[in-house]
Amino acid sequence: DEFGQLVIANTTHNTELLRGSCGGGGGVLGIVTQFKLKTHSCAPFDTAVIFRYRWNIENAGEVIKKWFDYNHDAGNVWARLEINKGQGLVAYGMCWGSPSTSECQGRLEQADFFNVQPRFTDLLETTSDVREVQGFLGPDGNWARNKAPNPVASLTGRRYDEAGLGNGRLYQSTMLKVDGAAGAPTAEMWQSYANRCEVAFDTGAAWSVCQWNPFVNKVKQEQDNYFPHRDANTITELITAPISDGARASARAEAHDFLNPWNTGVYSNYPEPPNELPGPYPELYWGKFLPQLTALKDEYNPCDFFEKPQTIPSSPGACQ
Repeated sequence: DEFGQLVIANTTHNTELLRGSCGGGGGVLGIVTQFKLKTHSCAPFDTAVIFRYRWNIENAGEVIKKWFDYNHDAGNVWARLEINKGQGLVAYGMCWGSPSTSECQGRLEQADFFNVQPRFTDLLETTSDVREVQGFLGPDGNWARNKAPNPVASLTGRRYDEAGLGNGRLYQSTMLKVDGAAGAPTAEMWQSYANRCEVAFDTGAAWSVCQWNPFVNKVKQEQDNYFPHRDANTITELITAPISDGARASARAEAHDFLNPWNTGVYSNYPEPPNELPGPYPELYWGKFLPQLTALKDEYNPCDFFEKPQTIPSSPGACQ
């Protein structure tokens, strides 16, 4: 910790520190020098079908609205929605454990969003190794447009190539719960949002991405840690190429105006300027577990020896 003490945290010793380190406090409470990690066999994921389907932008509102009603085959299908600037709406992902492309498409045909027409097939292929799936989703797969030529090399070669790309980008991750008191967003609302995504919110960015990521099934299960966003059922993201500070602030504010009625928090991939957030960042980032994480911060890192932008705040007077 900040004081140079070696602290053991497990299910019987310093359990609060374990909950914080496995939840929202990573990188702030100290340096982890050793840990035990339970692994799982990748065999259930080695047989999969990857897919990429596309709709015209004028159908986006209906597709997005119906996608929210899809349970992703109880976790056996993962389908992300995405709008790239000027390229319409796509759904890409994989059917886990699927023996054939026809079986995978049969699963998807049970979902209302998938049956919105016209729909175009950009990619539908089998895989035999979970690394092929990961390669498909990464840069060597052209971000889910094709199979990576060498998925093993793709994964081992990525390393920290992406680490410095956040500078100058707009990168906003908003957690949504669409069945809250505000009622579900309408297809018309999603169509308006999609239309703005299609033109990168008029920022002039060379490229932009709006994403809808499923946050359902296994990932929703309660775990004994301080991750604050399990009430959400979707992670939306707005990402652009580097743009001016003014354009970034304007686009972020407009996106928040669309999403605020269903916003349950912000997932902090990158620090977000406080004046561009719809509320105080500690509450948005750490939600109901902010008091527990602040108490841990006071105990193990009160003076920000382990520093990062928009860190968990210490209590007044905690740093002596």
